Amino acid sequence: MKKGAKLLTAIIVLGAVYTGTSWYVGKEAQATIEQMVQRANDRLTAALGVNVPENGVKVAISEYKRHVFSSDVVYTLQMQDSQGAPVEYLLSDHLQHGPFPLGALQSGHFAPLMALSRAQMIPSVATQKWFDSLQGQSPVVATTRVTFSGEGNSVWQLKPLDVKEGGDSLKFSGGVINATLSNNFQDSVVKGTFEALEYASARSGDSVQIHGIVLGSTTNVAGEPSTVKSSSQAVAEQFTLASADSVPVQLSKVAINLDSQQRNNQLEGALQYSLGGIRLGEADFGSLTAGFKGSNLDVQALTDLVVTYDRIKALHNLGPDDELELTPDEAAQLRNKLWAVLDSQPTVSIDPFIWKNGQGESTLKLAVNLARPAGSDASEAALLLPQVIKRLELNLAIAKPMFIQTFSQFQGVPGGNGNAAMMGAMVFDMYAARLGRAGLAVQAEDKLSTAIRYENDSVEVNGKAMSVPEFLQRAISAVM
Repeated sequence: MKKGAKLLTAIIVLGAVYTGTSWYVGKEAQATIEQMVQRANDRLTAALGVNVPENGVKVAISEYKRHVFSSDVVYTLQMQDSQGAPVEYLLSDHLQHGPFPLGALQSGHFAPLMALSRAQMIPSVATQKWFDSLQGQSPVVATTRVTFSGEGNSVWQLKPLDVKEGGDSLKFSGGVINATLSNNFQDSVVKGTFEALEYASARSGDSVQIHGIVLGSTTNVAGEPSTVKSSSQAVAEQFTLASADSVPVQLSKVAINLDSQQRNNQLEGALQYSLGGIRLGEADFGSLTAGFKGSNLDVQALTDLVVTYDRIKALHNLGPDDELELTPDEAAQLRNKLWAVLDSQPTVSIDPFIWKNGQGESTLKLAVNLARPAGSDASEAALLLPQVIKRLELNLAIAKPMFIQTFSQFQGVPGGNGNAAMMGAMVFDMYAARLGRAGLAVQAEDKLSTAIRYENDSVEVNGKAMSVPEFLQRAISAVM
């Protein structure tokens, strides 16, 4: 056989082999994508509960057209707006199959890939105005590389938004989101940066400005049954809220952190807010750190309680000012759901809570252990409510100079003056004396503090034991 014929035969064979390989890789890519979508929905279900209505948050593949060398996919993110109406976001994805996608080779990436994805948002009712502001261009485009080893990298570009309607305006600077996947696509690291988000209403005079936005999250899955650990952060350099009938609120160095660990239905979580600076008009209220923690939380039981309450509330068709009056059967349903939540003996706490200003700091710590009362049933719930608290510990400390400055500022005196400071000192001393006489607080130098512990139907205040009725009587006498 001539060399030319042999070469042609080799090319044909290689082409046939690559075609078959690409078709097979495309099939595997589809299976992987379907698994990832199912996994995303499973995590949503684990976080929100299996009884979340079908029109809740959900990711879906609404269309999948697989060809030999590429596939075209349409994803749908389904959720609800504040009024409960369905909202859809659509993403169109052109997927080039491996092992050597043409687009990857053209960009200088020569390592084998399962797929190269180039996706973009397509118009929907929820996003049409964004498209209109960009003269029809897609506001979101993404490029994703997926390897055969269960890893991937994705870069999302969000374009600016500038919309005005009916006296309201919304501006978004756009930004970039980077995501890295590993551990068979189960683990992820995501970071997004955005310069600014601004909203203003000419009709009401209200406005919100957020600058220097950084969003991040990490997720790790390990063990069998799997334990899912996640950490999310949201940071803003400056947050300003202005209103026509009140002084502007300015927050600087704003940070929100949420850490959680979930195994089956058991959830532990910690949420922390940090405000590096707080200003109301010209008044400087210092900084604030507040942490909230929960452990032994049964996600399914908690979701059942919320869903049951929402269902009962919807049946009553209440107006905005109406109060919910439960029937005996409805009250029994909610109490039974509450007992199911308490069966896991959850613990909730505030730790830390630290408020600082130029004159000092005040702190608070609160830990509450909850449990289902022994031998209780739904009909006894009202009588047994105090027994729901298995243990409670409270530690509070208030600095007098800090209180005086804050009191003066709330009186409309930014830097304080003699009269405002004198009034603040009088208020502090009056209540410190009342609480001291009642044995509920102690004052050392310029700080008022108390340590309260409740357990086994007994209260201990600053080391002194007393019954619950005695504690309540002392508390009432101190504040009346």
